[in-house]
Amino acid sequence: MGADQIHQRTELIKKGVWVGLTGIVSIATVSMINSGFTQSLIYQSLWGALLGLISGVLALGILPFLEMGFRILTPLKLIEIANPNHPLMKRLLMEAPGTYQHSMSVANLAEGAAEAIGADALLVRAGAFFHDVGKIKRPMYFTENQSQWDNPHEGIPPQLSANIIISHIREGLELAREYQLPQEIYEFIATHQGTMRAGHFYNLAKEQSGEQNINQDDYTYPGPIPISKEASILMLADCSEAAVRSMPEPSQEKISEMVSKLVRTRVTNGQLDHSALSMREITAVEHSLVKRLTSMYHKRIQYRATPEEMMRETGKKSE
Repeated sequence: MGADQIHQRTELIKKGVWVGLTGIVSIATVSMINSGFTQSLIYQSLWGALLGLISGVLALGILPFLEMGFRILTPLKLIEIANPNHPLMKRLLMEAPGTYQHSMSVANLAEGAAEAIGADALLVRAGAFFHDVGKIKRPMYFTENQSQWDNPHEGIPPQLSANIIISHIREGLELAREYQLPQEIYEFIATHQGTMRAGHFYNLAKEQSGEQNINQDDYTYPGPIPISKEASILMLADCSEAAVRSMPEPSQEKISEMVSKLVRTRVTNGQLDHSALSMREITAVEHSLVKRLTSMYHKRIQYRATPEEMMRETGKKSE
């Protein structure tokens, strides 16, 4: 009946109707074989149809209580969560609009990559929506929310800057608990940076103080590293989107090189050591990311003007 593909609650009623119709056919077939057409056949068929409809209505009414009582994360619940109208997403849009746009882009990238390997696309989309919500606390310290002339990191020590950047993981988990997000979403928030370094501020600290005078742990995300396929996909989609968005003139070749480098770095650094992704799936995810990022960010072709347009432009200049 395709019940596992239900993506709207009203579809439960439709499934109930199909159950009723199936009941009518089954009852009619058995009755015709045993005793032929009788008046009781009509009553039994009507009861079969009614019971099917009732089952759909009961499922529609009971499902929210089952989801809450047993903390069951159904596809319907995921669709409700991965909604721009969710209160936390509205807050992200208002307080950190750049992060909101980044999260939407990452969600599209991660969803496509999940579909490419048969992972849970709905789950990874929901996780991508909320993975950076911790940036709400100090939005202007993150590049995507800064204007060209406003960088609050200027004038403060690199260690403090790194601490602010890294703390968005902890603060994101706090917000997830405050807004009662499902437990499955926590992994995306906690692991999307794994145990990577806040590289820019680490290198800046080395330049200012020397590598021997700094503590690497002060510039390292706390982890853990991702385990599920979906959280692993998000990690790769997140860093790829951020890197490609910052490229001055992205081309397909440059995008491919950048994504490949980012994936190799995380594999080499052990960020995917506990991941359920196989190497074949990692390659498929990489190809999917390159394809979608190219369509999103590649440099558009500058088409030559038509003769008529050139004549109009020449006429304007001569006036």
